[in-house]
Amino acid sequence: MNNDLISIAMATYNGEKYLREQLTSIINQTYKNFELIICDDFSTDNTKNILQEYANKDSRIKLHFNITNLGFKKNFENTINYCTGKYIAFCDQDDIWEPYKLEIALEKIQNYDIYCSNALLVDENNCTLNTTMMDYLNIKYIPTSNLKISHHLIHHNICQGATMLCNADFVKQNLPIPNTFPFHDWYFALLASTQNGFFYDKSTTLLYRQHSNAVTGKKKSKNFKELLLMKSNLNSKDEYSKNISICEYILSTNYFTSEFYKYIKKCHRYYLKMSTNKDFATLLFFIRYYNDIIWDKNVIHKFLLILKRFLGIIRFKINKMRK
Repeated sequence: MNNDLISIAMATYNGEKYLREQLTSIINQTYKNFELIICDDFSTDNTKNILQEYANKDSRIKLHFNITNLGFKKNFENTINYCTGKYIAFCDQDDIWEPYKLEIALEKIQNYDIYCSNALLVDENNCTLNTTMMDYLNIKYIPTSNLKISHHLIHHNICQGATMLCNADFVKQNLPIPNTFPFHDWYFALLASTQNGFFYDKSTTLLYRQHSNAVTGKKKSKNFKELLLMKSNLNSKDEYSKNISICEYILSTNYFTSEFYKYIKKCHRYYLKMSTNKDFATLLFFIRYYNDIIWDKNVIHKFLLILKRFLGIIRFKINKMRK
C-alpha cells in the first residue's frame, strides 16, 4: 500500500446544509494517510462551528479562517498553498465521496499529473438523477493521446475538479490560476494534457450534488421557443469570448510545443470568425443542444432551414470567386 500523504483541499463558504455529509464521507475513506486542509471564506452561517466540531475530533483536519471574503478562486489558491502532501485532491463542500475514492485515485495516478473520474449526479436528498457527468457532457470517449486531449480541452472542459487527484508539485508550479479560465479544473487539465497527461477513470467515485445553487446537471431546455429566446439573449461574441480568451492566453505563453501553438492559432481564428458571423454562431448553437432537442420535428425543420441558408452563403461565395 502506498503511504504517500494526500492533501485534500476544500474551500468553504456558507456550506452548513450539506457540509456534515461531505466531511463524514472524507473521514470514512479507506485510505487514511491524508490531511484535510479547509479555508473558510468568512462564512456567515454555521459553517465555522461545524468545521471546528469535526476538527476537534480528527487531528487530520486543519482549519484556516479568512478575516474577509476573498472569493472562491483566491480562497481556493490559499487552500492549495497550505497543503503539504505529495498529492492534492480537490474537494467541494457539498458532495459525497465514495469510501474508496482516494485509494483508487492514488493507485491509478502513477506518473500522470492528474487523475480524474466520472461522477454520479444526485439531487438535494442524495437520490440519483440516473445520469453521470460523462452522460451530461455527452462524452463518448476519451482520446488516448495527450495531443488529442489538449485539442479537445481548448473547446470545452471534460474534467471535474471535485474528482481530481493531482501531483502537488505540478499544481503549485502553475499557480496563480489565470483569470482567463473560469474554472480551476479546466486550467489544470489543459496544462496536464500538454505535460505528463492525465488519467480519466470512467467509473464514478463521488456523488455530485445538484441543488438550487448548482448549475451543472440542470436539464437543457427541450422547448424550441425557449431555445430561440436563449439565443436572442446571447451576444454571439460573448458566446465565444471564453474560448477566444483561452487561446490568447496560451499564445502569450512560451512553454507549449510549436505544434500545439499552431493548432491554437487556428482555433483563435475560428472563434474570432464565429464571434462575428451570426449565421455560423446560430448554427453551432443549435448543434450544441442537439442531444436534448433533435427529436422535435419543429427543431429539425428549423435546423434544416439554417443549414440551407448556410450552404447558400457558401455557394454564393464560390460562384462569386469563379466570376
